[in-house]
Amino acid sequence: MIEIHARVRYKTGTYIASGGGLRASCSAGPRMAIERLAEKLAARFDVPIYADIDWITGCEWQVLLDDREHLFAWCWQNGVIEFGEAVPDGALHVLDGTPFDVRDTIEATARLAHDGTTWLVPGVPEASDGKARVKALMDYRRWLIERLSVEGAA
Repeated sequence: MIEIHARVRYKTGTYIASGGGLRASCSAGPRMAIERLAEKLAARFDVPIYADIDWITGCEWQVLLDDREHLFAWCWQNGVIEFGEAVPDGALHVLDGTPFDVRDTIEATARLAHDGTTWLVPGVPEASDGKARVKALMDYRRWLIERLSVEGAA
């Protein structure tokens, strides 16, 4: 992971983000300016790079660029999806591939928890018992394999 601290300032109707030796601007808002900066930073790499953006305080932002070549996504029995370089014991492998593809797929298909940062397997939080949770987990994984043809999910 590459961590870059960025700043956003407002000048004459435009938000200007700077960090990592680059600048980007946008009149729509500070987050959009940071997103444009993250796109420019990620474009420095030969492969698609996933950028995670977090507001720190005031005009300070953090951009995390995931430069790993391979990333795994797994879930626990409670439906929480996590990412890393290897699937831990006791977790269910969901899919793997480039960090960009894996995170993009999860963010497009999973549910975002109320905390705004945790990804959940659809149907697991509503499951009435352990058997229903496992069924929801397996249904989600099967759906990813069938519908999205996610390489490495089998």
